[in-house]
Amino acid sequence: MTSFVFFTIITNTLVKTKLQNYALISSENMMEEAFLSSSLSTNLREIEDCSQEDFKLRCELAVYSTPHPNFKRLEVKVTDRKGNVLIKEIAFKGESF
Repeated sequence: MTSFVFFTIITNTLVKTKLQNYALISSENMMEEAFLSSSLSTNLREIEDCSQEDFKLRCELAVYSTPHPNFKRLEVKVTDRKGNVLIKEIAFKGESF
C-alpha cells in the first residue's frame, strides 16, 4: 500500500511539472510573437487557445501603455481549463527609437 501511495505522489508531481513546463512554453511563444509583431496597439487584449498535448491551456496577452512613450508593457497569462493562473509574465517592448 505504501508503494502505491508513493507512486501516486510521484505521478501527480510529474504531471504538475509537465503542466508548468507546457504553460511556460506557451507563455514564451506568445511573448515572442508579441515582440516580433511590428505594431501592437495599446490596450490590446488577445485571448487564444494554446493547448499542449492533453492539457487545455488558454493564453491571454495584454498590452498597456507606460509613462515612457517609446515603451509598451506586455503581460501574458496562461490559465488551465479551471481558470487557475499557471504562469504570468511581464515584459517591456521598446518601439520607435
